[in-house]
Amino acid sequence: VIQLLNQGVLDINFREGARLGLTPLAKEVLFSNKTIQLAILQTEKEKKKSTAKAKTPKTGLFEKLRLLRQRIAEDQGVPAYVVFGDASLKDMELKMPKNEKEFMEVSGVGQAKLEKYADIFIKEIATYAPAKKSKKATHEQTFDLFSDGLTVSEIATARNLSENTIYGHLMKKHAEGEELDLNQFVSADEVSKIANAKSELTEATGLKDYFEFFEEQMPYWKIKFGLYLLDS
Repeated sequence: VIQLLNQGVLDINFREGARLGLTPLAKEVLFSNKTIQLAILQTEKEKKKSTAKAKTPKTGLFEKLRLLRQRIAEDQGVPAYVVFGDASLKDMELKMPKNEKEFMEVSGVGQAKLEKYADIFIKEIATYAPAKKSKKATHEQTFDLFSDGLTVSEIATARNLSENTIYGHLMKKHAEGEELDLNQFVSADEVSKIANAKSELTEATGLKDYFEFFEEQMPYWKIKFGLYLLDS
């Protein structure tokens, strides 16, 4: 029953005394040859063996995920276990999924929960993930997180860097030939204003001159983006 709930085949109607009900997906299974997969339960001996071999998560991520689960449950007006059981949260802590494919491999995650919760839990895991030594250049690490759907603010928090630095990393990736639309960060109107400033600041020696020209209302990273686009 728990597996069917997790996969969205059954739901709990709390308005009718927590009665189990069939979902539209259940009708597909019953009448349209829709197939689902259920886990085979282990015997007690198998459980003891697998428990002995299992890796123990070494981070404190579980508590962060538990609090996130509680917030979601309160917003939806349901018990926390309806969102995810503790076993699922511990599996997330162990596997630390970075995308939907990896999230689908977490215990207790079916298609319904993937669509509902993957994005918010993946982002929570990504922002908590401790910094690890990597052979990748720092701007490559930033771009990997950006490609996974994190915002600049979230990447800055996860990597303990300033947003200005993160924007610089993205610009560097573009300069290296990455197909990255920088216009999502600076508008055509802003580029035009920066172009006008450039024509007036003929003796400018750095970004500070532009920052003061715009009365400190345009951030340094955006000025840098605009000048880069004008010179490209």
